[in-house]
Amino acid sequence: MSRPFKGRREDARLVTGQGRYSADWSFPGQLHACFLRSDRAHAEIVALDVKHALAFPGVVAVLTGKDTTEAGFKTAEYLFWGGLAFPAKTPRAIVDKLHAETTKALALPAVQEKLAKLGVVPHPLSVDAFGKFYRDYIAETVQLGKDINLVPTN
Repeated sequence: MSRPFKGRREDARLVTGQGRYSADWSFPGQLHACFLRSDRAHAEIVALDVKHALAFPGVVAVLTGKDTTEAGFKTAEYLFWGGLAFPAKTPRAIVDKLHAETTKALALPAVQEKLAKLGVVPHPLSVDAFGKFYRDYIAETVQLGKDINLVPTN
């Protein structure tokens, strides 16, 4: 690039090794969280028996989607996604070309096999559909923050 990337405020310290991460902090009585996802893509989980997990020394709680629903977040989703992002003024022809090449790569059997082993099922979208998805996702996240009275810290 011929000009510096103007990213998030924290990017410079993170990429220069000066960032602080959650693993860098330790407080008396601190709890740690572990996230476990299903190894079955698109599986419907009908029940979870968490008594064995709760029996492990040091385990304080095991929270599931049911807990989220019971806490009042009836429409909460746990969505893991990835997409390509480009600077806002990238010419549409370049975006379209990169989209086409990425879609071709995702269709390759070797790529699909590697992704499947990770539990990833690609769902390619058009450039415009992804833009709408992303805008809607951000709007829903902002609304969730408002619903729980989340206060920005920076």
